[in-house]
Amino acid sequence: MESKNIVHQTKVLAQRRRNRAILRLRLWSGIKESATTWKGVFILPLCAAFIFLWNVRDTLVLFHSDIPLLSTVWSYIIAVLIPLLFLLFLVGLLLLLGTPFRANTIENSLLQIGLANRYGYAPALISCKRIKNTQVSVMMFYSLGVGIETWETHRAEIQDALNIHFVEPIKYGGRNGRNRNIIVITAAPGAETSRKDVLCDEI
Repeated sequence: MESKNIVHQTKVLAQRRRNRAILRLRLWSGIKESATTWKGVFILPLCAAFIFLWNVRDTLVLFHSDIPLLSTVWSYIIAVLIPLLFLLFLVGLLLLLGTPFRANTIENSLLQIGLANRYGYAPALISCKRIKNTQVSVMMFYSLGVGIETWETHRAEIQDALNIHFVEPIKYGGRNGRNRNIIVITAAPGAETSRKDVLCDEI
């Protein structure tokens, strides 16, 4: 029983570590998306709402008390709640912007072909960018516990499961391609044809 508990605790810790890493990577991806693409316009209404509420915070008094201390405490609560709510909504919005479309579907597809680590977790898609003027996309996965050799072994199954074909070798991601926990694939939709897509330098 004790050994089973240890295994369970180890799996729970691994899941928490994985979830934190995925959230951090998708948050960073959302920051980059909002800073470099048109998606940043979604941040503007949130900032405008924060500025408006902050400017009218003194009027957001739900009750009036003859005790000055209560009014002061309520004012401090409002002054703390408004920035906290802004940060909460901002982080949620950035995570939404940084989560690729169909990320869960892709993860489930990889899981079905057995591309998973020893705890049963498939690589998580954290970024997907289309290369301009082509149908080619650069997909970045958080792949802790699933090495590049395993990706190569499942190469054919991955292409079938995701309905893509690779146009470049599978490689590591991160700065200078040195992060072994990040796997990058460059692929185009559908099966490979005799005509190969031409990659552009600009993304």
